[in-house]
Amino acid sequence: METESTFKLTAISSKGYKGVLQTPTATMQYFDVDTLHGARILEDKIRYADGDLKEALILYKGGGRNKEARKQATQQVNEVYDLYFELKNKYGGL
Repeated sequence: METESTFKLTAISSKGYKGVLQTPTATMQYFDVDTLHGARILEDKIRYADGDLKEALILYKGGGRNKEARKQATQQVNEVYDLYFELKNKYGGL
C-alpha cells in the first residue's frame, strides 16, 4: 500500500489504476474492500508465479513482459523485501 498509493484511498495512477492497492476496479470508498480485492489479485499472481512471492509481487507491480517496467518493479519489490527482513530481524515473528 505504501509503494502503490502511500495509503491514499482515492489515489489514481497515470494508467488509471485506483485505490490503496492500485487495482483497475477499486471502489475508492471502502479501504477494507479494496484491500481484499488487491489481496485476491496478488493471490492470482502467486499462483501464476508457482508460489514465488517475490515474482508475484513483481508481476503485481507491473513487471510482466515489458523489460523497463519489470526492472522498475523488481527494484521496488527488492526495497520492500529489504525493509520486511530488516523489521523481521529487529522485531522477530513478522
